[in-house]
Amino acid sequence: RLITIFFARCGHPVEDHWVFFEMSAEGEQKAGLLTLFRPPYLSQTIGIWLGFFCCLLASYTMFSWLPTMLSTQDFSLRDTSLFMSVYHGGAIFGGLLAGIVMQKYGARVPSMAVAMLGAVVVGCIAYLPLHAVHNVLLICLLGAAGLLMAGLHNGVYTLEAMAYPSQVRGTGVGAASAFGRLGAVASSFTGVITMGAGGNWFFFLFIAVVLAIATIGFSWLRPA
Repeated sequence: RLITIFFARCGHPVEDHWVFFEMSAEGEQKAGLLTLFRPPYLSQTIGIWLGFFCCLLASYTMFSWLPTMLSTQDFSLRDTSLFMSVYHGGAIFGGLLAGIVMQKYGARVPSMAVAMLGAVVVGCIAYLPLHAVHNVLLICLLGAAGLLMAGLHNGVYTLEAMAYPSQVRGTGVGAASAFGRLGAVASSFTGVITMGAGGNWFFFLFIAVVLAIATIGFSWLRPA
């Protein structure tokens, strides 16, 4: 009765041949956490957990520690602010483009491509002599890194939702998000550790390797 009234008020009167199905919770099975580690969901779980953890680890390490890293390379406050603005400016466009691309091509392949391209771009920054490189080149690379990493960061939430069927989606998305957040927590330590171990080159190289590992994780997922 309520459905009939709703459609009528929307200007779509219910036709006689329409059939409505009533959903019942009786007999419905709830998916527990262990279900994610049983076939056929095991490979999906490993892939999305690994990819999500690495994505957040790389993303949070980058924008949390990048200002500190740049200051250790004797960049002025003005230049550091400019570089961070460019990085986050690229991130804005990356977040918008992620939705457009994934709507057209799905989430799995674009996530793999973006993660790998991000690894290449950040890897290039790792081997640049930052104290001698021209600011324009560094601006371009940081803008590209921001675009790619933000696109991956935003897109991975879509990817994890598509990785599971409806009966386990709630559990799968919640568990993957929780495990991925451990990467964000770990980023509190990775910046200072990498800079202390090898300076700016090791800092960026670490992020590049983590993004490459994320690509491997996403490659384990079955096409959605």
